[in-house]
Amino acid sequence: MLKYFGKWRTRDSGFAQVLIIIAFAKSGFNRKLEMMLNNENIEALQKELVWFEHVLNQRFQAYFNQPEIDLIQPPNLDEDPSAYAKLVRQNGFNTDERLILMLTLAPHLKPQVLDLFFIKNVPYDREFTEFGGYLGKYHKGFLPTAETALFIVALNDLSKRVEAQAYFDLNHPFRQNEIILLRGIENGEPLMSSPLVLDKKYIHYLITGEEVPF
Repeated sequence: MLKYFGKWRTRDSGFAQVLIIIAFAKSGFNRKLEMMLNNENIEALQKELVWFEHVLNQRFQAYFNQPEIDLIQPPNLDEDPSAYAKLVRQNGFNTDERLILMLTLAPHLKPQVLDLFFIKNVPYDREFTEFGGYLGKYHKGFLPTAETALFIVALNDLSKRVEAQAYFDLNHPFRQNEIILLRGIENGEPLMSSPLVLDKKYIHYLITGEEVPF
């Protein structure tokens, strides 16, 4: 059923450049290119995205009963001065919560990481329901829903799936601090089909380190 997995790459030469473009476009900074290349925020996000991509490949291989790659530990953020590390520490985010945070950030930084979710369910000639996701009006890549996050965190484990839904409760830091937003759904549709959207203030903060007035 699954014919191809993109090879996990530990480095992406275009990654830093993408972040630079985003930072300039969203903030209007006049910083020199060299300063942006050495930005501690970019370095932290790059390491975290490499880890996220590795975990995503591992989860897909586990789901489709392929030989699993060894799971690597997330980057140590204890002494990391980046905005991303500060946000993780301040909210006490665990591994699952860091995966969800990167899931919402990936479309802005490296959207092709999520192309795995376009794999077709061949017998039914359609997408896998359990992957969730949706398509934007102009964006050509995969955009995540809460269902996508539950798949990454829980796979087929129903108990863990139910437990993980607490990450989207109103009293969880994601929503309490308006870090991740659950966009509206049609009446009667499952709550977990809600699009997951990282608030634009946090996109700016995580990339540039500059807080936007709330």
